[in-house]
Amino acid sequence: MATTATATKTRKPATAKAKAPAQPKRTRRVGARYFKVKGVEIYQQLKTKAHGDVYPNPNQPRKHFDREALNELAGSIRENNLLQPVTITPEGMIIAGERRWRACAIAEVLEVGCLETGCVDGSPVPDSIIMALAMLENLARKDMTPMEEAKGYQYMLDEGFFDSKKDLAKFLGKEVFRISERLELLQLCTEAQEAFNRGDLSRLQAAYMAQVIEPAKQQKMWDMIRTGKIDNNHDTLKRTVAVLNTPEVEQAGMLFDLEDPAVVARWLKLDGKVTGAAQALTAIALAPDQLNELTEARCAELLASLAGVMEAAAMLKRQVSDVQIRHLAQ
Repeated sequence: MATTATATKTRKPATAKAKAPAQPKRTRRVGARYFKVKGVEIYQQLKTKAHGDVYPNPNQPRKHFDREALNELAGSIRENNLLQPVTITPEGMIIAGERRWRACAIAEVLEVGCLETGCVDGSPVPDSIIMALAMLENLARKDMTPMEEAKGYQYMLDEGFFDSKKDLAKFLGKEVFRISERLELLQLCTEAQEAFNRGDLSRLQAAYMAQVIEPAKQQKMWDMIRTGKIDNNHDTLKRTVAVLNTPEVEQAGMLFDLEDPAVVARWLKLDGKVTGAAQALTAIALAPDQLNELTEARCAELLASLAGVMEAAAMLKRQVSDVQIRHLAQ
């Protein structure tokens, strides 16, 4: 009788699995939404807070609130309640919505609808995120002045919330040149900043004025704009900035003076080129039958002569423009 051998399986000794490091427990909040900002996990949850438990952010870039507009908003809140909640930290500091919070006080609202915004791990909300969220809401408002935007951007950069204008622009969803345009406004003298806020200084004028290096010369340019000596023309503003930024020693050589022999020589040279070109073209026009005999060399000669005329004319035009600007700035 054949016997059947029963195979016995040898079990391998179990190896202990390495335990993963304990992760902090994430408290699930009913109705909350979650998102990440610069790698930090943030939650937002609707809550109701006593008006007195909510307070403004001392670093809020927006300082001016129109009283009439606040009264109108307070009337709307009395009729329809607060439609958009105030964004706050878990401690009650306002991130966005201070205008609504102030209007609630006028309307004598005791409890305010809030959107509590905090870090999932319970740590304080970073200042960079607070500023960015506040800026995002304020930038969506039409009544925030460009100067307030500029001060907000500068604050975030000065405090190191962002490493560069590029990082700031990316976070806010804007082009870098838009951020630069706003920051340039802070280079204006105080009088010009106030004029810009009033609308007496255009954005184009403000952008060029900010490029003037010396404060005293920038004040001169503002006086020229204010008194109507220079207009809102791109080329005029560009030339004005170039002249005002040129050292005084170099400016002396730029002045257009008919008593200067060198300038007179330029005029005579220009007159000669214009006369010669005009005579040549007139001869061709008066003798159409000679067009077939016009050689390639003669064409090149005429073109070179005309190019010289244009170059000389442009040079003298720049000198005339510079001296006019210098006289206006005096």
